[in-house]
Amino acid sequence: MAAREGSEILDLLMPIFSGHKDAYGKDVAPPLPLSFDRTSYGDHWRDPSTRTADFPCPDFLGQPRFFRQLARSRQFASVQFDYSDISLDLVEKLVVEGRERAANGGTLQSRSIGPCIRRITVATNPGWISHRHGVELRTINDLEETEQNKRMMDASTAFFGGYMARLQGLLPVLPHLELLDWEDMIALPPSFYDSIACSHIKHLKLFRVSVGDGFQLGQPNARGSGAWPLRTLHLELRPSLERLSDFSTLVLCASILRSCAPTLEALTWNAVHHYRNEPSIAAIEAVDTVPRFTAIRSLKIGDVGLATLSLLDSLVQDGLRELDVDTEASPLEFLTANPQLSKLAIPNAAPKQLLDTSLLPLLVSSFTTLTSLSLVWEGLAISERALEMISFLRALEQIHLSAGNQYGWRHDWLIDHEIMRKYLGRLPSLKRIAFSRDSYNFNGINPSLVESYYEDKVVLSGNPRMLVQHLVATGQPARTVSDLETGHVRLWELTHLEKITSEAILYMDAVKKLEWVYMGQLPIQCVRGPKNSILPAAERDSCWTLLRNMFGGRTV
Repeated sequence: MAAREGSEILDLLMPIFSGHKDAYGKDVAPPLPLSFDRTSYGDHWRDPSTRTADFPCPDFLGQPRFFRQLARSRQFASVQFDYSDISLDLVEKLVVEGRERAANGGTLQSRSIGPCIRRITVATNPGWISHRHGVELRTINDLEETEQNKRMMDASTAFFGGYMARLQGLLPVLPHLELLDWEDMIALPPSFYDSIACSHIKHLKLFRVSVGDGFQLGQPNARGSGAWPLRTLHLELRPSLERLSDFSTLVLCASILRSCAPTLEALTWNAVHHYRNEPSIAAIEAVDTVPRFTAIRSLKIGDVGLATLSLLDSLVQDGLRELDVDTEASPLEFLTANPQLSKLAIPNAAPKQLLDTSLLPLLVSSFTTLTSLSLVWEGLAISERALEMISFLRALEQIHLSAGNQYGWRHDWLIDHEIMRKYLGRLPSLKRIAFSRDSYNFNGINPSLVESYYEDKVVLSGNPRMLVQHLVATGQPARTVSDLETGHVRLWELTHLEKITSEAILYMDAVKKLEWVYMGQLPIQCVRGPKNSILPAAERDSCWTLLRNMFGGRTV
């Protein structure tokens, strides 16, 4: 990966503005470590005819190298490259191992790290860029132009020409690498895509990766098969800022999809809004050549702009089970042809007329195996008629409902939990319920406070002693009432928690198999036993990522 213009290093310093807190449920379970034989002797042991057992013979157990390699297989099953000292040292170690492997006919010593790696996450920490190269967004403009250019060019040369080039070279030679999660929002050259297409990767996530030029993926040659055997793909490419108004990533996306179509089981494909309304003719022609996806089971598409294209027809197959579509095209024609779906999500707000008079009647009449549903209404309410139709989807195990404003601080959907329980309680298999963007007016005296409920945190109960009692009960020093009057936010949080947990208890009574509920921005576990109990999270959370993963299809 060649060095770039110095200014491109600034892309790595840009923060991601996520808005509300989104931490709950984002932990990713590490992959299981590989067995000793696979991590010690390289590809020779990949041939089943040469393997005598899943574990080394007993004579190995007393040898220190066995225990050291066993520890490596656990420590390095999942690694993250963030440009830290540890990351740089690990890259250098893997480069040395790669040279040794090439010089010894593909075999490795048992003291190797490379064969232990199953998952790689690339997410550069901006702090390490600033630490190593003296480049910071808040101070770079204070420097003279000559010094600015020098620092940015030095940083770009070291990062792209050195670190990234070595990292790219490692991907095809790690024998057991299965998952690559790339989260650096930088433009990657064609050679990068060719290198991962020739690797052993089965699961790929490209998150908000920039594309600066129009090109297509070269012919993959993974393991000499001439195809790219990906199983899951999260594809989120965006034009670089310089090309945002006149450039489409569809050509590259189409070539990637074409290469992995025969084996792809789960696809998440998001795009970035363009200033131009239509993709280029070349992009349309490239997409139209995509073959049918015979293995696909989970499909999640957002903002790709497929209203006039036939790609969606190619992606929707008889075996499809999970569908999350956010395109300019109406989903009804695709749903009518695919009643076998078990998971359906339409993430963007849809008109009441579409949902109440077309979509829900279709689901009730044809979707007998639907176990997961996520719908958002454009208006400020969900009609009782719609909820009654939902109550006939008897196979549902989880449901997510929302209405009103979906962005920013305004939460204008005044939810009626009594009506919700009346109809959701009729679903015999329901285990998980989620309400997002819901708001409240517990005091019932000023409807105008609904939309700013979470923002203003108005406390009208006039009983700050409740917070004193809470502090005493948790072993913290009690403060005076006058002190607490200035800290009404905590009092509001406690009041909100009390109200929401009271509603959750009622849901447990109404929905007999309920295990988890999300409402009032609080995820709550429902524990059943001789005495039913609830376990709310310690603090409010938007749960944006969790809800998208839970209801919107699988992600890498």
